[in-house]
Order: sequence, then structure tokens, then C-alpha cells
Amino acid sequence: MPTFHRISPISRLAAAALILSPVAASSDAAPQAARSAITVDTCPPHFPANWRCLRVAVPVEYAEPNGPTTDVRVVVAPAQQPKPQPEAVILVQGGPGGSGTAVAGSGFIGSIGALQADHDLVVVDERYVAGPEALVCPPTGPIDEGATWGEDIFSPAHLKACLASSAGRAKLETLTTETFARDIESVRAALGYDALEFYSGNYGGRIVQEYMRRFPDRVRAAVLADSGPMGEPVSWSRGRWTMRAVRATLAACRSDPECHRAFPRIEQEFEALMSRIGKTGLRANIEGGQGRVVGSLRPSTVGVDAKGAVVFDRPTVLAFLGAHYHFMRDVASIPFEIHELASGDAARVASVARDIVGFQRATFGGLALGVWMSVECSEEAPAMRDRIARGERPESEWVPSILVACRTWPHGEVPSDFHDPVHSRAPVLLLASPMEPSYPGELAPRVAAGFSHVRIVVDAKHGHVFDDDWQMCLGPQAIAFLDTLDLNAVDPRCAARFQFRPFKLPKAPG
Repeated sequence: MPTFHRISPISRLAAAALILSPVAASSDAAPQAARSAITVDTCPPHFPANWRCLRVAVPVEYAEPNGPTTDVRVVVAPAQQPKPQPEAVILVQGGPGGSGTAVAGSGFIGSIGALQADHDLVVVDERYVAGPEALVCPPTGPIDEGATWGEDIFSPAHLKACLASSAGRAKLETLTTETFARDIESVRAALGYDALEFYSGNYGGRIVQEYMRRFPDRVRAAVLADSGPMGEPVSWSRGRWTMRAVRATLAACRSDPECHRAFPRIEQEFEALMSRIGKTGLRANIEGGQGRVVGSLRPSTVGVDAKGAVVFDRPTVLAFLGAHYHFMRDVASIPFEIHELASGDAARVASVARDIVGFQRATFGGLALGVWMSVECSEEAPAMRDRIARGERPESEWVPSILVACRTWPHGEVPSDFHDPVHSRAPVLLLASPMEPSYPGELAPRVAAGFSHVRIVVDAKHGHVFDDDWQMCLGPQAIAFLDTLDLNAVDPRCAARFQFRPFKLPKAPG
């Protein structure tokens, strides 16, 4: 029987795919429990033929290692050379509640694909974020009615329904960052890797930091993109950070002659629009979700819906704008969309509203909100309550709804050192962006404070680090670093060449 310790990754995957069984025997370091924990799934047809889609059984509670188990989904892209490096590169998606395995074949692995020459690239999901077990919470309204998609994902009614759906499928108290870090260690042991390198974005960087704290001897290096310190409740400030990013974008429009000519009052339009939406909501009558405009689009009281009407509240519209910062090609549309929403013209408002509906569909369908809430209630809610007790006001409008839900949402307790800075001697590359609306670049120095060997690269003209320009600059820098483990191999000068995309402008008459 092949062993898992210090064998080639291709042999390791063959063993996982063809040999593992509940009665597998072993005489080396990987325990029998780990060997029999791997289930092989069929990968999607668009995956390369040699990739492997696996489920690794892990304890529901690590305090009870011999108790019930649940599965963690894993995708492995094996190294291409016959004698690869003994450590794997672990890719960790953001969230909480986002699935990396779901996007593994659409760019997540490919973004550092050059490392696959002599490294296994391994995507490890948080538990309950993919597959039929995912704690996704659909909207409470009829799917075929347009008004459904104006529902606030953090409204009390939706969170109540989400809790009822999630609590019956998972032990919510176990869904914490520490658990997810321990899941990665379980995957490492099951697949037999001696050490790990990491590549992560947003919340995934917190999982990596927690892994570095708990298993320091297993970490060789880490790339943390758009990450934040363990002690910062990012939900508290996300609204302010998003507003700042939008205002910076509109200031760039003002400095661009063509954009300023097309939208000479865009900054004033934005402030007036957000003020109006805060009072009355944004109402668009889109019949049957097909896009045909009916009736008047003058503002209406939120919650008073005609048939087919969609009413969006201010935090939903702001979240829609914030989502643009994943790709600067989308940021280029922000002045145009704000101008259309501020116009009061029925057809123009409805056109953008259809995009907001699409954003809502993707949010309800793509985020495992049950996982998100469990992490939020255990790790961020206590810090946010402390700030309110000190007389501070939340800088995101969803905070009150989240805190109300956390009163009844089952959640775990974090370790006493969880919010402390993470210390490590492993080399760490931090990639940061000032306009990132969830983990802005201003947080990077606080993340770096605990690392002995660290470098921060700031990409000043971007939101999300993982953008279309990734392969032009930051991607090769991350690859060079993880390939050499040398922070001096990073050359950040290319990031200074980035500029805003040409802004979307109204079509010329005729």
C-alpha cells in the first residue's frame, strides 16, 4: 500500500483517488484516520483531467476528535514536474462563506498557475460553503417576483429565516476562524504535506493568520492580499470605507476631462442620491424581472411595493457599488450608474436597477450566509458591542441588524488570544489596496506588526487586489515570492503604472 509521507504529489493523488478505503492500513506518520477520511468526487467537466476534487472528513468539534465528522471540500491541481517541492501552496478564498473550490477552475488556481510547475496547488474551503451542504439562505419572497430582490440580506426577517434553515444542517457554534484553520491542518495531514505556503484574499487572510498562530512550524511563507488584523471588526467600518472608495472614484472622474464633461456635478449627484435613498429607498418598477418599465419611478416609502416593484434600501445600493471594486473595469461604470440613478428617468433608473437585482441574486445564491453569521457573531459582534458601549456610532448601516440577530444566533467562543496580533518568523508578503471596501490598505501595517520578515506592496489605483491587472504585476510578484521565499524577489514598481480605466460615458445622441 503506498504511503503518504514524502512521496510525489501525483502518487499522493493517485492514492487518494484509487486506493483509499475505510480499512486502509499505514505504518508511517499519517494516521489511519486521516487516510480513510478522503472521499473522491467527480470534478466539473471544465477542470483539467488531472485535477482532483476531494472531500476530507474533519471533526465537527476539535475538542472531540473521535466524535462526529463533517466534510471540507478540496481541489488539488498537482505539480507538473515529476519531482515537485515537498510543500503545497494552499489557496484560501475570502468570505466568510465564500467558496474557493467553486471558482477554482475560473481563475483562482490559474492566477498563480506558474507555481504549479513544481508545487501542488490546493484549494481548501471553509466547511459548509459549497455543495448541497452549503448554508446558503435564499430570499424569503417568491423568486419569480421582482420585489423579492429588494430584500435586505441582513433584514431581521431574512436572518430569522436563515437561522431556521442553517441550524438544522450544522452545529453553528463550531463555525469559527480557528475551526477553519484547524480544518486546513487536517487537510494537510490527510494529504501528507510536510509544510505549507499560503495564498489568500480578504477574510481568507484571517484564516491563514490563525493557522500561523496555531501551527507555526508548518508555515513556510504566506501571501496575504487585502487582509486585516485579527482585532478589527471590519463590518463596523465597511460602509464608510465603501463611501470613501466611491468618492475617490468620483474625484478621479472630476480630474478626467471627458468624464467631467459628461458628469460635471457627479459628486453632488451622489451625495443627494444617497441622502434620498436613505429616506425613501430606491424604487424601480420592473415587471416580472423582465426589464419592462411600468408606472412611475418617483420615490416611494420603502416596503410599499406595487406588483413587480423593487425597492432597495441605502445599504443595499452601497453594497452594490462596493462590489464594483473587485474589478476596475466595473469601477469605470460607477459615475455613469450614479448619474442614471440620480436622473429620475424611469427607463434609466430601471436599467441600473436590473444590475442591482443581478447583484442581489448573486449575493443570495453565492454567499453561505449561515457561515458568515456564525463567524460574525462569535468574532466581530462582541467588539462592535464594546464600541457602542463606549459611545461610538457604527459606520455601516447593517450593524444594528447584525447585532440584533447575534443575540439569538448560536455562535462559538473565540480563544483568549484570538484578537491579538499574530507573530511569525515566516516571510509574509502583504498586498494592499486603499480603495478596497472591506479590507482597505490602511489595515496592512497593523497586520504586518507581528511579522519578523514582511513586505507591504500598496496598489494605489485599485480596489480589490485580485483584478484584471493581477497578471501584469502583482501576480508575478506573488509567484516570484512563493517560488523563492525571498521578499527581495518582489519588485513593486510596476504597480505605480496602474491607472483608472477609461470611464464609461453616455452614448452620443443618434
